[in-house]
Formats: sequence, C-alpha cells, structure tokens
Amino acid sequence: MIAALLLLFAQLLDGTDPVFACLASVCIVLSAVTFNLLNGLATTSGAFVFFMAIPTFLVLIIIKVFTWEPTDKHFEHPMITITATALGWAGILVAAGLSRRFSTRRNIVHFTVRDLENLKNTSAGLLVIGLFSQVLLTNYNTGGTGTIWTALNQLNIFIPMATILATYYEICISRGTRSMNWIVLVSIFYVAGFGFIAASKQGMYQPFFSYFLVCAALEYRFRPLQVIAMLGWLAFAVGFMFPWAQYARSMTRQATLTGTVDATISLLRDPQTIPAMYSWYSDSLKANEDVNQVSLCYDHPHGLMDRESLICQDDRLIDLTEHNGPTGIEYLIDGFEMMIPHFLWPSRVNLSLGNIYGRDTGQASDEDYTTAVAWAPVGDAYRELGWSGVVVVMPIMYFFTFIILNGVFGDARESPWGLVLVAYAALVAPGMLLPVHPQIWGHYIPLILLVMWITRYVAPQVAVLFGFRKVRAKIVMPGQELVPKARGVRNTL
Repeated sequence: MIAALLLLFAQLLDGTDPVFACLASVCIVLSAVTFNLLNGLATTSGAFVFFMAIPTFLVLIIIKVFTWEPTDKHFEHPMITITATALGWAGILVAAGLSRRFSTRRNIVHFTVRDLENLKNTSAGLLVIGLFSQVLLTNYNTGGTGTIWTALNQLNIFIPMATILATYYEICISRGTRSMNWIVLVSIFYVAGFGFIAASKQGMYQPFFSYFLVCAALEYRFRPLQVIAMLGWLAFAVGFMFPWAQYARSMTRQATLTGTVDATISLLRDPQTIPAMYSWYSDSLKANEDVNQVSLCYDHPHGLMDRESLICQDDRLIDLTEHNGPTGIEYLIDGFEMMIPHFLWPSRVNLSLGNIYGRDTGQASDEDYTTAVAWAPVGDAYRELGWSGVVVVMPIMYFFTFIILNGVFGDARESPWGLVLVAYAALVAPGMLLPVHPQIWGHYIPLILLVMWITRYVAPQVAVLFGFRKVRAKIVMPGQELVPKARGVRNTL
C-alpha cells in the first residue's frame, strides 16, 4: 500500500493525468491483494498472478516514474486502457476469492520421503532422457504436426526439470548449506549453451531462473561471493546476452543443428562481430525511437524493459477494437478445440493469436504467418468481447484456472513438482489470453503430470542403468528446518 501511494504521488508530480494515476495505483493494490489472497508464491496460482502483474503494467509505471515522464504518455486510449486494466484486476481478485471456497486441503500431486531420497537419481535420469530426446529430435523431427516427434518435442522439458529437482535435492540433503551439484551445473550450461548458439533469450535465461527459483522457494542463503557472481551474471545477461540474441538470431538460426553451430562458430571467430553487434544494437534502438515511439511507450528505448511493458500492447488492441469492433467468441472456441490432440483431430485449428494480432496491428507483415508478438490478457479480452470480455469472461476463466492449479499442485514449496509449474508460470502468465486457459486445463497440465510420472517412476531406473547408485543419507524434508509452511510434506511410507 505504501509503495502504491508513493508511485501515485510521483505520477502526480511528473504530469500524469490524476485519474490515470489513481487507476494505475488501484491496479497495483488489486494485484497485490490478489497475490496475497492466493498465498503468494507458495501456490502456483499466486505465481501466475505475480508473473502477470509485473510485465503487464508494474514495470512501465516504475520506469516512467524513474525517467520522470507522464505514465499516460504515448497511449492512444489511455483512459480506456487503464480502466480496462483496473476492472480486469478487480475481476481476477473476485475469481481468486471465490476459488478459495472450492479449494481442498489435499492435492493430486503427492511428494513422499522416498521421492526425496531418489531425487538425485531422478534428476540424473532426467538429464540422460533429455539428452537422448534431444538427439532424436535433432535427427528425426521434421517440424510437422500430429507426429510422435511433435509429442516428444512437447514432452521434452526433462533437462529444465533436472535443474529444479537437483537443486531442490542438494539444498535439502545439505540442510541449506549447498545448492549446486554436477547435475545442476551440467543441465544449466547445456540449456544455456544451446540458447546461446540459437540466440534464444529464453534458452539463455530460463535455466538460471529455474535455479534461483528453487533457492528462493527454500530460502537458501547465498554467500557474499555468490551474490557478487549473481550480480555479475545479471550485468552480463543485460549487457551482452540480450544484444546478442537480437543481433545474431537472423544469422545463426539454420535448418539443422549442425548448420546453427557452424554459423555461430563462424560469427564468434570474426573479431568484428562484437563491435558490430553493439553498433547494430545502438542503431536499432535509435531507429525504434525515431520510427515507432508509440509502441515503445517511452520517450527513449530501454532495451529489455521495453518488452516488459505489455500494457502498451493492450492499448494497441484496444485502439484496434475501438475502430473495428470486437472479433467475437470465435478465438475462445478455437482455444477449447485445441484441447483435442492433433492425432485425434488432424484438421483442427492451430490458433496463434500472437501472429494474428501482430498482423492486425502492423507489427508483423501481412505475409508473415510465423512471427508471434507478445500480448497481455486484458487487451485480448477487450479485443475479443469488449467490456464483457474484461469484466465477465476473463474472471470466469481465471476462476477455473485457479481452482485447477490449486487442486492439482497446491503449495508450490511442498514439492519440486509445484516449482516446475511456478517456472512455467513465469513464461506463460504474461500471455494468458482467453484461448490459452482451456489449453492450460486440458493440455499443459496433463502434459506436465505425464512428465512427472516419468520423473517419479522411470527416471530413477534410467539412472541406475547408467551406473548411478541409490543414495542413502539423512534427508531434511522441506517444512522441518528449511521452509516454514502451513503443512508438512506427507510421508506415505
């Protein structure tokens, strides 16, 4: 509440319209209350709220205050956009409150002492399965739909899961004194290395985020040297990895892995690559500032932070809707249809609203059917159904999503399975458009449950086949000494 009042006061001083500033502060308060009502990052539903609020509007408000420019500047319809955002968050708050009345104290996913004892072998087995799956996909996946390789590509979250499970295990077995082992290191640098080769921001950032997520959930205390190393990595991520991803992706991404590796090596061997990268990046920021200030939402570009201001994208969709009217319920129906697997319905629609809206708003060319632009939930709800989409339909969708997430996974700290969903929320929550909700219910959650079954019963046996011994050690269960929780982990042995 104090932070919201300080931001309100700062916005009034920098020339923001008083009504806009008040509604922006209301959005902050509503999102914070919703987050706390869902028990914060302790639940997967709370994680979805957290990772939705930050990149949709909170980052923009903070940056505009620090750069001392009016928050409502560069919006086409500032009052409609901020009013829709406030009403949307009010609806999500109501959905969160109602979902608590249907929550159960028991969830589907159980985590036992035996699971924790096997966790190192489980993570090692996942590492082996993930590496083997990557070899198969590299050599045999043709990029089609409805094939066994498409299914394996969707299932192939084994190595990121290995990072989470191995970190969780190491913190528990060391009683909070260590967080790294060889599995954590191999899985992080494998994924980050592939991300660097492919110039993928998600690939480079996600493994480190997964590691820090587990450390935060188990309240791991970093030593001073570790803090210095993290600050150094953060500076490297913003100062080099982001410009590299922007500059190199058009040159390194080839049809085959061998071609991508060769292109990356050739680029790195050229001594002019790094100077050319920074020169190109500086020129691109200047071009964006000169040509397309409205989409930036700022007087000057801020690189990575420009992508974390999705309320500007909401404004674009609202402007489009004000001129052309809502699209109707068709996209939401398509979202429900996409719950059915391709092998059961080969001709079903393959909806990509990121691409459709990109072409509608001019952020992608009319002939571009592959580029997906990021959008936020409020703008999509307004684009599809107008005010009824924001006030009625979107809260209903979140109501069912909260019930399902809490019923399946419960407390995210209770087991590493919940932390997998929290990591997933960081990627999905900002773009939880209306058609995405049914895909979460009927596709992604069952997919993650299947991977969990493989993780629990298959991965430890794979590790044993490759020579890993079962670990018999004194294990500290989360909840006893490491993590204060409402209820302890169930021991079903």
